[in-house]
Amino acid sequence: MGWAAQYLRNRVARPSLSKSALIALCIWTLWLLSIALQLAPLPEQWLATLAPTATKTRQALNELPGSFASSTLSIVPGETVRQLLLSLSYFGLYLLALLVTASRKRQRIVLLTLVSVGLVQALYGIQRMYSGFDLGGLLDIPANTSGRASGSFINPNHFAAYLELVLAAGLGLILADLRGWTGGSWRHHIAEVIDLTFSTKFRVRVFMVAVVVALVLSQSRMGNAAFFTALCLCGGTYLLLRQKRWLAPALVLFISVVLIDIWIVSDRFGLERVVTRIQKTEISKEARPLVLADLQPAFEAYAVTGAGAGAFEAAYSPYRNEEIGKRYDHAHNEYAEFLIENGLHGIGLLALLVGLHLLKAVKIIYKRRDPVRSGVAFAGLMALTAMLIHASAEFMLRIPAVAATLVTLMAMLINISDHRRTRTENQITNSQATG
Repeated sequence: MGWAAQYLRNRVARPSLSKSALIALCIWTLWLLSIALQLAPLPEQWLATLAPTATKTRQALNELPGSFASSTLSIVPGETVRQLLLSLSYFGLYLLALLVTASRKRQRIVLLTLVSVGLVQALYGIQRMYSGFDLGGLLDIPANTSGRASGSFINPNHFAAYLELVLAAGLGLILADLRGWTGGSWRHHIAEVIDLTFSTKFRVRVFMVAVVVALVLSQSRMGNAAFFTALCLCGGTYLLLRQKRWLAPALVLFISVVLIDIWIVSDRFGLERVVTRIQKTEISKEARPLVLADLQPAFEAYAVTGAGAGAFEAAYSPYRNEEIGKRYDHAHNEYAEFLIENGLHGIGLLALLVGLHLLKAVKIIYKRRDPVRSGVAFAGLMALTAMLIHASAEFMLRIPAVAATLVTLMAMLINISDHRRTRTENQITNSQATG
């Protein structure tokens, strides 16, 4: 609203949106419409034909005391309204990021801000775990008694997911400041080392060490596995697609992350405990696989229209296994939960949206020689890859801090042109190379 008011007063200009950004906005709109249609009142005959299981479940829920009779595809309209408002908020954030982060300077500011806030979260998580000093009462969160770092998040796994995005932003910011390899004398290289010591990318690199420590202390099995796997996959992709002049500095960066963050720092702060948790995991005794095994009937019942955004618990309850003792209001698998709540068409729209951003990121890394644009693309690529891996065992996209950060990184990369460099970009690249 603030941006729109400034625009109407000619205080700000609307940047031209790329073709990919316009396609993404169309997919976003279809996603919002699909949720809104789940709330549209329909004749009972239509509902019985389109979603017979949802009709029976909704009728049973309408008979409960205090419930309101509804004739919608969603079996829990109140939750679907909430999810629609939340999705509208994410869409607004996505659109705002498209409008205000078009320049390289602003993109770097956003990445640096994400890293700075992530550092505060990481340091709070570390000191909360080791010192016992807890702001939980002030932040309205339970005291941390799990022995795992969680920051201001209730769930350590969600804390880990947020830190994965912070680390992706940090690596993207460092890559944005990298200078191409130009050779030169030993005096020139010494001067470069001194300049590196006092540069922004060195400070960010130090910040990342603290964030990795917090990630390890979360002891999140899938969180750590998702980060390290995404680092290898996206780092390898970056090295394969970028020009040779950026190969050496980028290779040094990724090797330093592996050697310093994983082998040295992480090992000192308990990486072996995470590995032990993974090794001791017995799938047959884990509750999450049992839940997934129970979901097949729910898939079949709600595949066409979905049970309604936010209605997973009500849709899953009739098929719940008696061996599962505790309440499951989420599937701990984003793919399964979105499929049940939004149907095949809903998860198809999400797949299109994510696929469009992944393809865009790869194109930018390959075609654009501007390190800032390529760094932003790498941050988005790694963030999406880590979330796609982590989503198989958690529901972190239901956490606003995680979802909003991911949406911001996606918006920043989608509006970058993937055409080969312009004359201005040539001048930027040459000036950075000559220092």
